[in-house]
Amino acid sequence: MLLGAEPHRGNHPPAWAHRFTYRLHPDLRAFLTDQAAAILAAHKIKEPVWWEPPDDWLNGIALPVAPLDITTECLAALLATGPPAGDVAKELGLTMHQLRLLLESRGVSAPKPPGPRGPGHLTPRKGDLAPDRLRHLYMERGMQQKDIAELAGCSPAIVRYSLREAEIPLRPRRAAGELARSVDPAWLATEYYVKGRTAADIGRELNTGGNSITNLLDAWEIPRHPTSGHTPPPRIHTNPFDSLPVKLSPAMRRISIRQNSLTALRSAVLVPGYPTRRSAALTLGIPRTTFNARLRLVEDGARFAVFNHRKRPVTLMPRGQRLIREAKRLIALLDESRAAHQEG
Repeated sequence: MLLGAEPHRGNHPPAWAHRFTYRLHPDLRAFLTDQAAAILAAHKIKEPVWWEPPDDWLNGIALPVAPLDITTECLAALLATGPPAGDVAKELGLTMHQLRLLLESRGVSAPKPPGPRGPGHLTPRKGDLAPDRLRHLYMERGMQQKDIAELAGCSPAIVRYSLREAEIPLRPRRAAGELARSVDPAWLATEYYVKGRTAADIGRELNTGGNSITNLLDAWEIPRHPTSGHTPPPRIHTNPFDSLPVKLSPAMRRISIRQNSLTALRSAVLVPGYPTRRSAALTLGIPRTTFNARLRLVEDGARFAVFNHRKRPVTLMPRGQRLIREAKRLIALLDESRAAHQEG
């Protein structure tokens, strides 16, 4: 209840469990202390709830002691030049732990890291990151930072830093919903699905990223590109819903002929409403990798995005809502049919 996980075998507690005790509310800590005392008393265990080693256990252990013969003025003057903390400790013949203890005891701030180099010390940029070339790519051709990074063979962070060095103003970000209002859905469907262009290619034309185009494809229910002919078709397995007098949608039929489709659908119907896929996996008591594989099976079979994993909590895409409703109805009918068969 407290960690958000069931104590099933193989379940993994949240990564922040080791810091849980430091975040407890005082009232909750007192409640847990009372419960622990009651459990000890019920089992007739005469041990304290809280236990710490006695002071005499520390006898003979050499603790770091701040050198008292260094004056505060000398220490402050040494730090004023801005050397790294490691160099200060080495010059004083101290360990880093002793230096920190000394600074705390004297009320002196630790040395600050060196600041950024001045304009006179900048290394001239070359190639595609040279100021004139960078201004041409970014301002005149309208290329994105990540595309320039790919062209220059560096990271987008270096491109962004180079733009600031060259005093090239960054383009303002689009307002929310501006891209959807400026793009015609019919044009996007023709360019992507009919002409076979990639989302990244269309994004470069519209001065945006491929993920933004992918979001529009899902929102407007534009089908994704057909699977490449080099990918082997999935093996066909027994459809678990064949015994039901119900017609399946095309997406559900593609999913249901895959191995472990019923298990994957049972997991998929639990996702909406959970903060993340990880929290849903913890509830089921299965590893996150297994849970993600089940969701991929559903989305690969459906051939469209079922969940919007970028939102918190996880929500369903428009077509995903219809698919999950169908899955819930089919699972309920299948469970009722099996229960009736067992009773008979």
